[in-house]
Amino acid sequence: IPVLSTLAGSDDLPGPVRAYSQAVDQGIPMPTDPRMNDVFAAMGDPVTQLFNGSLSPEEALTSAAEEARSQWE
Repeated sequence: IPVLSTLAGSDDLPGPVRAYSQAVDQGIPMPTDPRMNDVFAAMGDPVTQLFNGSLSPEEALTSAAEEARSQWE
């Protein structure tokens, strides 16, 4: 990401820097709350079951959300 705002989106940037800048523009920052570890841990089994076809996307995400929230109480 260029430090100088005048360079943002400029063709004067090297190709890799321009590509990185474009990718950052499309991203959404991830929360830095330590509880995010609980979210990622809770996703493991439900996502595996989703890919194996034993859970629907809605079931997998509901299960993961319930598991993550139960760790916060």
